[in-house]
Amino acid sequence: VVKGLDNYLKEHKKLKNLYIEGIMKKYISPQLHGYAHYDLKKLNRFFKSKEGQHLFNAGFLTGKSTLKNIKDNFRGELIDLKDETLDQIKLAVKEFFNIFGYFSKSIIPPYFEINLEILDSLKDNHIIAIQASNRLLNNHYQRVKRIYFRKYNGLYWIPRTARLDPHPDYGYYADSCLKDIKYAFECKMPAVIDFHRVNISGRYNPEYRNKTLNELKEVFEGIKNNWPDAKFISTQDLIKLCQI
Repeated sequence: VVKGLDNYLKEHKKLKNLYIEGIMKKYISPQLHGYAHYDLKKLNRFFKSKEGQHLFNAGFLTGKSTLKNIKDNFRGELIDLKDETLDQIKLAVKEFFNIFGYFSKSIIPPYFEINLEILDSLKDNHIIAIQASNRLLNNHYQRVKRIYFRKYNGLYWIPRTARLDPHPDYGYYADSCLKDIKYAFECKMPAVIDFHRVNISGRYNPEYRNKTLNELKEVFEGIKNNWPDAKFISTQDLIKLCQI
């Protein structure tokens, strides 16, 4: 066990160093995504149930919530207002700083769900912008409507104006992403692409990773050919533009 732990720590340090190198070279600019995708207390109760154990053994972490037409009662850690949620925000911000060496200026709420009563807590923890604001739902599952790229409730609300998710279940390929980018530019808005890390991490599905990287390459080439003066900037730089 000790030997296994030692190897894990070595790999963790190696991965952290790669992240830091990527940040220094401006290949990536990580931002906070929260503590966890799920309401861990609800998920833990379900896991301890007979049904939860049975489904977990079959390979389903969230059990019946993975089935169609069944509401996912475990999702959205920021949807409920409780002391545990506020503590998780603080811990997530702290761990982000410990890993990357700076405080995240924005947060992308898991599942695009957020209880607006936690906004003060976010501001108290260095957050000054909410990403994907055009896709957010509040705790009553109503659309959160805010003016994009403007300050409201003490926070900047940044939408995602394009999408690349080339999985057959979603169907957002390079051509549709480029159409979204074109529309955003025509509306005099930045093109902020909605994209998942899992699309390119590829450790568990190399074939999907390679396919996604090809789609991403098409997007880059399309931007270069259609908008050669386009600039790629980080979320933090975009926030600075909003503050001007």
